[in-house]
Amino acid sequence: MDDRSTKVIALLDVLGFESLLRERGLERMLADYKKLIAIVEGMDGCMCLAPIPNGDGTASVGAGYLALDKTFFSDTFLIWSDYDAFKLPAFCQMCSDFFCQSMELGLPIRGGIAVGTAHMDSKTGIFMGLPLVEAARAETAQDWLGISFGASFACEPYNRFTDVRTVLPCKFHHKREPKYDGLLPGIVLDWPRHWRQSRKTDVRPVVRAMNLSPSVSRYYENALRFVEFSEGKHDWHLTSDHVDYGS
Repeated sequence: MDDRSTKVIALLDVLGFESLLRERGLERMLADYKKLIAIVEGMDGCMCLAPIPNGDGTASVGAGYLALDKTFFSDTFLIWSDYDAFKLPAFCQMCSDFFCQSMELGLPIRGGIAVGTAHMDSKTGIFMGLPLVEAARAETAQDWLGISFGASFACEPYNRFTDVRTVLPCKFHHKREPKYDGLLPGIVLDWPRHWRQSRKTDVRPVVRAMNLSPSVSRYYENALRFVEFSEGKHDWHLTSDHVDYGS
């Protein structure tokens, strides 16, 4: 993977890190944080397989390898890869799985995903580029636990998703202050679908158990609302109905 190229970057923050530290204490928080780090360090990449239409009603199977890199500092995790539209669904799935595993640890995550030219060198620790700025701003513009795509994904050629089962149109979680206008085009990771397909348990009790502070309860309430929204939109990509953002 080149240090400088068109990158897709996910910036993922652990919400309420200070409150969690006070509630759990140093030893338990350190143990949970090490588990989260181990999850990220294990995300090396994966094979991607997808049908590619031949134009005559038949399809071939396309294959490729998604190479990932990652780093972390304090309560922020960065995951990135060279942008490839064919491999983007696999990147989305890996981010959704990271989100679900963090929920199982009781660590709430909110994040942003952006695309564009960036310099990402984990060996020297130099990370620079507008996608980083965009992902960070997108992260702060959300009133929930979840991961949203930034404004770059509303622009050509990045506004075409080869597997829409990994995402959903959604806007009800957007913060309404003017300073956040334009930061979120309304595309989010469908992490509840990933949970349903990879786990046998209901995620709702997991979310409710994390909702311990009245000052940020709206994050968890909106996360629960999104679980319901995702279930109701499980086959949204198979219909020709008008896109419903849930607002």
